[in-house]
Amino acid sequence: MFRDFTFVILSLPFGIYAAGRMPSMPKDVCERSHTIVSNGESRSYLTALPLAYCSKGALAMEPIPAVFALHGLGAPPGMFNLVFAEYVAEMGFVLVQPLGSGRPASFNGVHCCGSAVKRGVDDVKFLVDIVRHLATWLPVDAARGVVGTGFSNGAFLLEHAARVRGTLFKAIVPVGGHLYTNLTGRRNLPIMLGHALADGSVKYGGCCGASRESRCCCGISDRSPPTCLPADAVFDQWLHSNGCTGKVQGAAVVANKAPGGKLGVPPVSATCWEGSNCEARTVFCAYDNFGHTYPGRRLDLPMPSNSDPKEILLFLLGSICESRGGGRWVNERCLCALGLGTPTRYCL
Repeated sequence: MFRDFTFVILSLPFGIYAAGRMPSMPKDVCERSHTIVSNGESRSYLTALPLAYCSKGALAMEPIPAVFALHGLGAPPGMFNLVFAEYVAEMGFVLVQPLGSGRPASFNGVHCCGSAVKRGVDDVKFLVDIVRHLATWLPVDAARGVVGTGFSNGAFLLEHAARVRGTLFKAIVPVGGHLYTNLTGRRNLPIMLGHALADGSVKYGGCCGASRESRCCCGISDRSPPTCLPADAVFDQWLHSNGCTGKVQGAAVVANKAPGGKLGVPPVSATCWEGSNCEARTVFCAYDNFGHTYPGRRLDLPMPSNSDPKEILLFLLGSICESRGGGRWVNERCLCALGLGTPTRYCL
């Protein structure tokens, strides 16, 4: 059965981000900065946690899911606080934001981007090292409780990690960046892909060749296969990889409609497709009337009451629940199957 998705949009261009300070943390959330050694280099990541998990006794508490959020090229530290921080305590997860290397900060996502690609940085190992470090001070179930989303450069890395380290994430949501090499074999990995039809930095039709229509930002076209692979074709590959027998299109939904049109911003719509009879839930959303952006709050618009980035979290956290021993995700709650011992919120 198809489930509708409605989003508001956070305007964050590919490499040049809005000036000004990141918003302060909600009172029921604490933020921490961590430094670890990965691949012989000092690397950092940020966490945002419910206050109860900020104590020294956190390891003895109920297991908590980890939601990784991978930033775009040159993003400011903590860019996803604007999108997800308000849900950390309400939904009970730790928001994990790895920081890219170099200047501007970048990840090695094969086709994208920056110095991380040029130096061949093993950012997949960096993600694995973060999970291991998390488990030393938080009750994170590395085998069942880690999911991820990524924007642009971060989305390229997210898909790369899902392909080469298939057990790292239990579900992923890449937006505005996808690998263009053929996806082979069965993955059975819940995925929600997103891309803007008018994306001028990472083209909806793919990045390849020398033509103006297929040239993308930051040298992506030069590191991609010579034949373009559109975003919807990437979705088709995931349908096959997740064992789907078809797909169903949902009705277009409108988000970010400015009250009275006073702000001069056109309504943003999203049309989504969902795979049929899949081994793992497989969704693709195409956004209209905006460019290289991530679903979330706009800095210059009020948030409509029926549209928020919670949809992405529900997909990710629901996937943790449903992957664990027959759990069922119903009305934002995990109904744990019998025989799991003491059931926790996400059946971990």
